[in-house]
Amino acid sequence: MLNYFNEIDNLVEENRLVEILSDLVNCRSDTEGDMEYSISIYLKEFLEKIGAEVEMQHVELKRYNVVARFKGKHKGKTFMYCGHTDVVPPGNENNWKRPPFTAHIENGKMFGRGTSDMKGSIASILHAMEILKKLNIDFCGDILLVFDVDEEISNKGLYKFFESGIKADACLIGEPSNMVPTLGHKGIIGFWLNFKGKKAHASKPDLGINPIMHAMSFSQKVENFDKDVLVYRTSPMGPSTMAITYISAGKELNSIPQECDVRVDRRLILGETKESSCKELELILQELKKEIKDFDCEYRVTTFCPPCEIPEDDYFVKDLKFAINLANPSSVPITYMAGTCEASLISERMKIPVVICGPGDIGLAHIENEFIEIEQLSLGTKIFAKFILKFLNQ
Repeated sequence: MLNYFNEIDNLVEENRLVEILSDLVNCRSDTEGDMEYSISIYLKEFLEKIGAEVEMQHVELKRYNVVARFKGKHKGKTFMYCGHTDVVPPGNENNWKRPPFTAHIENGKMFGRGTSDMKGSIASILHAMEILKKLNIDFCGDILLVFDVDEEISNKGLYKFFESGIKADACLIGEPSNMVPTLGHKGIIGFWLNFKGKKAHASKPDLGINPIMHAMSFSQKVENFDKDVLVYRTSPMGPSTMAITYISAGKELNSIPQECDVRVDRRLILGETKESSCKELELILQELKKEIKDFDCEYRVTTFCPPCEIPEDDYFVKDLKFAINLANPSSVPITYMAGTCEASLISERMKIPVVICGPGDIGLAHIENEFIEIEQLSLGTKIFAKFILKFLNQ
């Protein structure tokens, strides 16, 4: 196995990685484009060419998961890689130096929407599979690649994958982490609140009930709760948080609106649940109802993903550290994700260990002029290939 590690290093080709990632970026896969259809077709054709059994899982409309299996020559465990194919919209394209869905290279970096989150990781795992196929290794077990849609919004793709009943023994999620093993992430619950008011002419505001003012009072309560309570709930992932991210009300200048919509992003650490978070929100609303005449608000949960964590001494983590630093695995640092990804859903549904690790910087995700360093792509390819080799040939 150690001889293969040296061969893997020698077989990584930066030009090939650039070619693959350019193709992926050029497949526009945000909600303002053709969704994930073009990239799904690209992945299907790519993977079939290198010998995978490929299934296109229809999710909705022209949205398909791509599930590929490389069968080992001997029975054994199944290694699963998971990566989402959707990206967030580019925002104001005038603020991009180059068109966001046309990849370009400058000073050792590739720019384009999705380069860091997370098409760079997908390019690395694809090239890793090309290398492993060239080496013709007798794997003891299967390699399962799952490329799912809709991760950036509500995980429709992953839930469709769960319906298939496909199993694995462990999963690597290739979200950007600068190739540092990430052992857990915060959870998220999204709230959509609707504050009820009474319409009136703005010249006679006393004849109406202004829901915007009620929403402002709510906003102050949220700010106080975040800085006086949640900030003290600490964990390796950071503190719990609660933030208002969207407010919408009114259609004309001279009218008191009838309602005001507010969205709240609540991040959870271990020990916090969907139920406990809802109860805390309800307590805030109850306080406002006592303090404000005619206060009326309803809420609903729009998204939920629990927090998760894997122990550092888990065998899967040890295998990843070995792949990163053969000479001194124990020296490999670990980290935690302040955001949220699919790790907890996979861990909870499939009952398997999950580690997050991929090329790219999460701090570059979703920004204008997003980029990834080419060196990160090469490093990701080497570690992915070695990790699979270690896991399936122990």
